[in-house]
Amino acid sequence: MGILRRRWRYRGGQHADGVFDRLSVGFARYVINYRRRTLPRVLDLIAEHAPTARVFRLTSRREVDRFLQGVRESPAAIPHRFDG
Repeated sequence: MGILRRRWRYRGGQHADGVFDRLSVGFARYVINYRRRTLPRVLDLIAEHAPTARVFRLTSRREVDRFLQGVRESPAAIPHRFDG
């Protein structure tokens, strides 16, 4: 989980840019429940307010890396839909 990796990397405390790295129970609960509780609401709001928006759902670091590599190689060829 990315949140734990970040916590380990920075060991809490303050970053060079002045931001404190804190992990609260409430934030951890939000991250853990995001896909089940928040994501459906976000997608509904996008569908309601921006029905023609292109939405790319990248669910892993590997998918993000592949998508960004494709954009770097050919920015004009950004797919209308990305299936991982």
